[in-house]
Amino acid sequence: MISPHWLPWPPTCAALPLGYWQNGSAPNPFCQRISALNDLLTLQVIELTAGCFDLPYVPWCWLVFGSEGRLEQTLSTDQDNGLVFAAASEGEAAALRKVFLPFAQAVNGALDACGFPLCKGNIMASNPAWCLSLQEWQLAFGEWMSKSQPEALLNSTIFFDFRPLYGQGIRWPANCVNGCLPGRRSIRSSCVVWSRIP
Repeated sequence: MISPHWLPWPPTCAALPLGYWQNGSAPNPFCQRISALNDLLTLQVIELTAGCFDLPYVPWCWLVFGSEGRLEQTLSTDQDNGLVFAAASEGEAAALRKVFLPFAQAVNGALDACGFPLCKGNIMASNPAWCLSLQEWQLAFGEWMSKSQPEALLNSTIFFDFRPLYGQGIRWPANCVNGCLPGRRSIRSSCVVWSRIP
């Protein structure tokens, strides 16, 4: 399959969100419209890029974090994303990660070419630290919630605002963090999202 040629958004598309703002749109609908447009572009990029790779036949999902996860994007935003996949063991997770990373790097590069700059903090699916199996993500979340170190707090502010954007249904049990933070409904409700992916 021929690799797609990526171009930045045309000026008419880039000016559309600004028009909402100039017409007096409230902040919430304004951010939601921008986030929706960004979602549509990202979905197309992932779909077209996936067609250029021989991806493993396992459930996987593209994740978005931070302002994109909250649907609070503004006119200038970089990338905050990751990838989760199903794996039966640590060895299988390592092997699958090697296959997914070139694909993730291509998606991040394409989004950059379309006008979404690469994350300076490297919070992207092309970073092996954020291209993880479901079990590895669960361990990472549990570690952040059980520690009070600055890095754990920073990670929680980025990664706890997540949502699945593209991929197959991967179930993250609703009680995945019960042992770390019992009674914290807000965190558990984020985990339930996994069971809602079609």
